[in-house]
Amino acid sequence: MVPFLCGTLQDLTVCLYVPTEDGRGLIEQAASRTPHLKSLCVELPNELENSLVWWLSKSPLLESVSLPRDYQTTAIVEALGDLGYLTRLKLHYGVWHSKEETTDQCFSFNSPSGFSRLEALEIDAPTDRLVQLFQTSERFSQVKQIALSSKDPAPEQVFNLTAAVAQRCPGIASIILELGYSDDGEENLEVFKIDTTKPFSISEQDLMDMALAWPGIQELSLSPRPDEDYNLGGFPLRLLPIAAGRFSSLQILRIYVDPEGNTPEFDYNTPPSSKFQSLRVLDVGTSSVLADPCINLGLIIGSLCKLEVRIEGVFESVETNPHK
Repeated sequence: MVPFLCGTLQDLTVCLYVPTEDGRGLIEQAASRTPHLKSLCVELPNELENSLVWWLSKSPLLESVSLPRDYQTTAIVEALGDLGYLTRLKLHYGVWHSKEETTDQCFSFNSPSGFSRLEALEIDAPTDRLVQLFQTSERFSQVKQIALSSKDPAPEQVFNLTAAVAQRCPGIASIILELGYSDDGEENLEVFKIDTTKPFSISEQDLMDMALAWPGIQELSLSPRPDEDYNLGGFPLRLLPIAAGRFSSLQILRIYVDPEGNTPEFDYNTPPSSKFQSLRVLDVGTSSVLADPCINLGLIIGSLCKLEVRIEGVFESVETNPHK
């Protein structure tokens, strides 16, 4: 690896699985040859924390960093906080087996002058660690994009997490959660996505709370392609008229339609104020609603929209024209 590194290199991805002493030597040589790095993605074995800290200190121009698992420590945080150009950060938490490891692995952004330019944050971690991270970190007024992933969180953990994110990141424009659902958010939110293994169920109250919290939402994706199909669960079609009158800025709606939900009647006399003002794409994912001869989704959505809407799904795609 080392002979191919040069002083003009700006982007580097390293997967290094060698004995500890060999790893230290390779990192030392790489750091001395790459002073102008702007993007660094590393996968390292354990026991190379000090070497990675040293490499970060020798790369002051870094704008994007992806850390290996089990490297979310105080020393790493301090080294990252000293990177004045850092705008993107990706973290991977490992699985801990002792209390000491768990405590040290709680990444928090409390450097007084650090992370001033951080705009995008991506983290894969247990949900309780994500909650702890945002609850104990300083306010991130400049962060615009957050992507969080975790497995099988409890509903109260999802609520606590999104509440903590909303408090710490008032300027957030995009949240992608691969874990669960919360109706908490910020007025500036433009994109909200959820990916779940089962069809994501939503109630009328949930929908109204989301519309109230996110008046400027432009894309809403509620697990349109769950990993498993069920006979119950998903987005009831009867909620489409309610969504139409409340999400005036919504351009893209992605849902998995509840196969057991009641179907609304289409009404071309729907007043303009009760229609989707901006909707252009309705994605029904893997739900079978487009293949159901008893449901004419095109007529239903067409009566609820001011603009021409494309309906997408695994089974087929159709386009609707609003009633003139």
